[in-house]
Amino acid sequence: EKMAKLFNSVEYFYSYDSATFISVLAALCGAKSIIIPDGTRTNEQLIKAKPYGIAHGVSDLKRANDSLHLLKPWLEEKLNIDKKRIENFVIKTQDIFKKKEKKIIKKNDDQLTSIIVLSYNTLHYTRKTIESIILHTNEPYKIIIVDNASTDGSVKYLNFIQSKYDNIKAVFNDKNIGFSAANNQAAKYAKGKYLMVLNSDVIVPRGWLSNLINSLNSDSKIGAVGTLSNSISGRQQIDTTYSNEDEYIEFAKTIMKKNKGRVLPRRRLAGFAILIEKKLYDEIEGFDESYKLGNFEDDDFSLKITNKGYSLMVDESLIIHHYGSQSFKLNNIDYSESLKQNERIFKSKWPDIKYNELLEIDNSLLDWELSKINEAFELFKEERYSKSTDLVDEILNISPLSIEAFYLKSLLLCQNESYAKSLVYLEKIISLGRPDASIYSQRGIVFLGLKSLDKAISSFQKSIELDPLNIDYYKLRSESFIMNNDIDSAIDSITETLNIFPEDVDSQKRLKSILKTD
Repeated sequence: EKMAKLFNSVEYFYSYDSATFISVLAALCGAKSIIIPDGTRTNEQLIKAKPYGIAHGVSDLKRANDSLHLLKPWLEEKLNIDKKRIENFVIKTQDIFKKKEKKIIKKNDDQLTSIIVLSYNTLHYTRKTIESIILHTNEPYKIIIVDNASTDGSVKYLNFIQSKYDNIKAVFNDKNIGFSAANNQAAKYAKGKYLMVLNSDVIVPRGWLSNLINSLNSDSKIGAVGTLSNSISGRQQIDTTYSNEDEYIEFAKTIMKKNKGRVLPRRRLAGFAILIEKKLYDEIEGFDESYKLGNFEDDDFSLKITNKGYSLMVDESLIIHHYGSQSFKLNNIDYSESLKQNERIFKSKWPDIKYNELLEIDNSLLDWELSKINEAFELFKEERYSKSTDLVDEILNISPLSIEAFYLKSLLLCQNESYAKSLVYLEKIISLGRPDASIYSQRGIVFLGLKSLDKAISSFQKSIELDPLNIDYYKLRSESFIMNNDIDSAIDSITETLNIFPEDVDSQKRLKSILKTD
């Protein structure tokens, strides 16, 4: 009551944008509350933030007075939403720090992933990374953290977190041994089939590890898989629209849905996030420890993998948020000097490598693949099948999950009446989550070659569902019914075709011939 009298003792109660909490109290007390914009937000942003009962300037008083009755219900609803957010936050944080039983990992689990995280005076970010892994990882995993002699409280935190979890192990060094040596040190403690190299200044989305493992296992030619990011060198960086961690999680969900099955080749993978089989990591002897504190060791690592005949891929359905070289920034490490030093080592070891091409600044693999695909299709149309097959095989050797190459390979095998082999490539496209009406149509044609008429009809039906305005799919379904001696269904199919495409003369003639014969 005293507060209401105070607020209403003046004709207008003014407050700056930075003190909107006071303006809300004034409005609730019935005062004519006016926010004075201070330039931090536009009028549109102010109205969105405080939509009822508060004027954004004197000229906005009428709208504020007219909507004052909505202020209290809006605040109550907002309070309930905030309460739920706080409850969820409390639950999540309790999950992070509850007893060890939360993650019990079998020591000999072949499907286990050992996640390597390096720590060097990045406590704030290391915590974010570890807690993000715990919250968003469903696959069995073990975290191995190597601390390179931190002095910022990281050691205390790491001892605490490993005491809470059976599947977290911390290793402490008495000096900074660098990126390569610390990763190799951690790998000696690794268990299970997979090894994940992950920076200590990242946040991962839900389902990240499952997707990476699926991508790695999608073809035997794939040696290692990385992800997209907001901040990283090379072609793995993409433009983003989020401005905070909550928005990142939503952005990551959108990318995961939009780019499902999109796993594309790279000449190198940035070392902030790489999944590889432990067996291959050991075979290439991990990271080269002649590189010092950082830079170029991931390029070297990538080349060692490709030199073994494997492909490097990026799962573009995944984006891992990267705060960006925090170890260098927080420890005042001379980034440029480290870069120069390691560049000399890299060039002496790989003198024939064009670095801009390795980063795909020049001659990107996507451009190369597109050019080769177009060339192979032209050869196919010219019935130069042998040369087209050679080009497709060359593409698949570099890009083993190329949808276009799979499709063309299927066409080539079908043309050669190798229907069973043709079907394998079509099924692989479908398994990658990239179904298309033309894929199911070609699948139907292959099933016709295999004399599997019911499966052919089912495939053509799927094509129609995906692209209901393509008359060819209707015609193929109708002919399949005829081949299957299901005349009634064939008549129904052609009738449906004519209902959608009444001017189609071929369908009219086909229906007449069937009815006449019948």
